Amino acid sequence: IREMLQNLLHFFYVRNEESVANVPINIQKAKFFSDMQFSTIWQILVYYLQDVALLQYKIDMPKHLEDIKHFQSSALSVLKFSSIYPKGICLPDVTFWSRALIKISVAPVVICVFLITLCIIFALHTYKILKHLQSWYARLVLGILLSIMYGNQKISSTLFSLVQCVMIKNEKHLFINATIVCWQLWQIIIIGCVGFVTVPQSLVFLLGPPLLHYQLITNLQFIMALIIPVPFILYWLYLIYKYKTKICQNKQRNNFSSYNLSSKAILNELYCFFNQKRMSPFICWMGFIEIRRLSLVLGSIFLENQILSYLVKISICFLSYTALVSVKPYKVGHLNVLSIISLFSQVSVGMSSLILISSTLPEVNNSLTNESVIYIQMMFMMLLPLSILLLYLNYLCRNMLQSTITRL
Repeated sequence: IREMLQNLLHFFYVRNEESVANVPINIQKAKFFSDMQFSTIWQILVYYLQDVALLQYKIDMPKHLEDIKHFQSSALSVLKFSSIYPKGICLPDVTFWSRALIKISVAPVVICVFLITLCIIFALHTYKILKHLQSWYARLVLGILLSIMYGNQKISSTLFSLVQCVMIKNEKHLFINATIVCWQLWQIIIIGCVGFVTVPQSLVFLLGPPLLHYQLITNLQFIMALIIPVPFILYWLYLIYKYKTKICQNKQRNNFSSYNLSSKAILNELYCFFNQKRMSPFICWMGFIEIRRLSLVLGSIFLENQILSYLVKISICFLSYTALVSVKPYKVGHLNVLSIISLFSQVSVGMSSLILISSTLPEVNNSLTNESVIYIQMMFMMLLPLSILLLYLNYLCRNMLQSTITRL
């Protein structure tokens, strides 16, 4: 019975891709859902829900589908953090500018709260009222990092929409508010913010984690680079050029004992679960993820032709899918599988949106096809959350088998 249960446990166990075949499983020490893995799975899920919203085409739905769609949107909006941004329907007296300001300022306000809390903690530690400064500092640094990661797409899309202009009577007007003439001073300031902060942030995620891993920069430099990226990126390129030999020689380094808690928190979130043996030691896969997400926002905002916009976004997701299948950047197998499901679902939702767009053309009239496509689109949107649920059930079954084997 024990041997049969061990074979069943071996079937349920999701192994590291680099582990050697036929190695017996250490039942006492094997870990399946560590805190870091849960954090990575949560990140994949939130990023998926934010990205798939850019690939979903809004269309008038049949009445019997409206309730299902409303329930799905309400449930998923909580996970993708869109419920924290007030809508005009909730606040009818809020103007267009106020809504835009609220959307832009949510993440910076959260970061300022973290920074103020950090100053208070330093003051309490100075007067010896509070101990364990490093632990509190690491939590606040991680909070700032997550606030930037999860709020960046909403801020980017809002900023880009404020500089999206269309030609009306030989004059450029703002797309979302045609009464406003483009290229005023405030728009030039926004373009400067986009060019020097929003766009280069992706390069911070691409270059920063490896340099932090090799202890060529500090965690404070990394966080500051997310706020003012351009000077730090130029300095990091100089560091890469200067220490490229040292980085290549130490690219297999896995000893984290010399890092402080803040550096460990950043690396655990951005770097540790990626297999650096399969990519250059100078870059981090998280940078490619951020570049893809930024490209989806640009494709949604600046391409006026809807069909062209969705074709570009589908191409971006398909190229990312191909690269992910080829590289398999995660060390743990089921994280690669979840990422592949995420991109596959995004491509499928984008393709179904193209079909819905084509059905709105005057020469096409196929309402039955629309209903079927909407069902298929909703199924693909729920594919990743259901996969994570099945993975968690897998984990529960494995724990039950472990406890049974231990008792035997």
